[in-house]
Amino acid sequence: MKNFDLIEHLFKLRDIGELYLVKSKDIYECKIEQDLDGKKAFTGSADTNKRFLHIRNGNIHGVSEGFFKFDNPADFALPRNNEFYLDFFKNMMELDTEAFLMYVNSCNLDNMVYPQYPPPVLSSDKIFSNYNFKNVITSRKNRKKLREKHVLNSKERAELVGKLKTLYGVEEYDEIMKEVESLFEIHKILRMRRFCRLIIHRLKYPLVRIKKFLPLVAFFQKAGPWRRSWIQINYNPCEHFLSYKHQVIILNRKSTEVCLIEHPHLIFLLEQNKEENFKEPADENGFLTNKGIDLINLYFDKPLVRTKSAKERIQNGNHLVNDIEGLDNEPEKDRENREDSDFEIYD
Repeated sequence: MKNFDLIEHLFKLRDIGELYLVKSKDIYECKIEQDLDGKKAFTGSADTNKRFLHIRNGNIHGVSEGFFKFDNPADFALPRNNEFYLDFFKNMMELDTEAFLMYVNSCNLDNMVYPQYPPPVLSSDKIFSNYNFKNVITSRKNRKKLREKHVLNSKERAELVGKLKTLYGVEEYDEIMKEVESLFEIHKILRMRRFCRLIIHRLKYPLVRIKKFLPLVAFFQKAGPWRRSWIQINYNPCEHFLSYKHQVIILNRKSTEVCLIEHPHLIFLLEQNKEENFKEPADENGFLTNKGIDLINLYFDKPLVRTKSAKERIQNGNHLVNDIEGLDNEPEKDRENREDSDFEIYD
């Protein structure tokens, strides 16, 4: 008794000699055209839920191992002109190197227009349907994005408050709102990453939920000295000198930026010479002068030498080691760019 595979072919065969099947891993492929690059069709994986018996004269001669069906072929195939490619392949295989190079030069490949050559696999889909795209009902919800420096008006604020209370209940709303307001009373300016680090110790709720409360307390600034920062409503950082500590500086290094508040040792160095490093009132560079910005770039451009002794590391600028390791890298900045102004309230 022999085991066999049972295959439902694409079309009725006039002669068993026309059955051009090749088994590849778990599927079969069938050449529709018997050329070097003839069109092919493929079966799906074997259906092993059913077994078929090969019975002859009352005796079982075999049992099927799997039942294979071809995926529905495409309704049409693009015609192709493969004469050039067949000739090229034939010459490449048969001619010696010198003769083949002469043939290649005669083709003027750099300037010729190559004949269209679609792939030999027939496009297919297991299930064809009549898609009614006009009446598609999707479960996808709209994410609202806060515009730069936009402070919610009374109508928008009332709408957001109502949705948050509906989503999480009045008690949870009051608890989160109290902590977010308290945090901005202390810090006034917060980047998303720092906000998450600080608020996570105050509340037990998921960050994605807490971030939805930000537009009620702060507005988002996308560019300028306090770029990608949330700033407390009615607070103008240009009027408060100490807000320089929250400035974001783009270093000369490509796509690298630092927020001063995250580098206390750098703030200490800047304050050693306030007259040269700071100015008032603030301008497009905030409160930092060009010399102050140069100092920051020089600070991060220092050669970094790691020593063996922990004592030597401290004496030779361990602050720099920590600061460089804490720089915003590209993936982290990309993530913040996506998240900074999203507050995900759904319609």
